[in-house]
Amino acid sequence: MVAEKDRGWVRHGTDIVRPSFTRGVLGWIGSVVTLAVSAVIFVALFPNFLADARQATLTRPFRMLWIGFLVLSALTGSILMFALTGIGLLLVPLSIVLVLLAGFLGYIIAAYTLGVAALSLAGRGTPENFGERAIAAVAGAVIASVLVLAPFVGWWVTLALVWAGAGALAVRLIGPGFFTGRETA
Repeated sequence: MVAEKDRGWVRHGTDIVRPSFTRGVLGWIGSVVTLAVSAVIFVALFPNFLADARQATLTRPFRMLWIGFLVLSALTGSILMFALTGIGLLLVPLSIVLVLLAGFLGYIIAAYTLGVAALSLAGRGTPENFGERAIAAVAGAVIASVLVLAPFVGWWVTLALVWAGAGALAVRLIGPGFFTGRETA
């Protein structure tokens, strides 16, 4: 079976055997490096954007979770809505790309925020230059990758990180406001 070989599963006679422990550890290290490099690139390209998103997440984390959940739900639901219409079917690939991009960028933002929070708890201040931001990005990537390994709750941690980061991304880009006290006409 091709799908089994693609995932590293090996067929021994009638049995299918898991990948080795070493292969699993190397895969985890690869994911940490990918997340860390992505976060460092994001920090280098958009330091002010990331600082504002980090601040929004640290000051109101539950709001970011809620908005991230709503944004990703709406983007995911748009796939079905576009698919139901004839002409909108052409927009389905764009919706899929937006969902994946929002999720990935959300994970990067959340990992960076986690790194900044952890370094703040360790006595370091808010990162001021690229070197400090890069250290926070790498620390956040390592911490996030360790947290998602937790049995039974790792998946929920991953969802929370993606939702919080996507919420910060949405707040920073479009600034949605729910129950903000603004009066509507």
